[in-house]
Amino acid sequence: METHEEYWVSGVKRNGQNIHWAGHGKVQIDKEIINEYLESVDISGLIPKYFEVVQVDKHVNTLRFDEIENKKDTINQR
Repeated sequence: METHEEYWVSGVKRNGQNIHWAGHGKVQIDKEIINEYLESVDISGLIPKYFEVVQVDKHVNTLRFDEIENKKDTINQR
């Protein structure tokens, strides 16, 4: 949020189409939930062409998210 980088959070889709229809690139998946994901979509492994395994920071300051989301947008309020 602080970098203003855009991202898409997708629900798990059994057909493997987890990317936004207008998106591109690989789907990032937290290394700690890979087995659960594979079981839920009933496949034996990730295809590296479509997925990037990442380490998600579990120690996130949720108060900072709230602060950013509720800050007035002074640029767009002209």
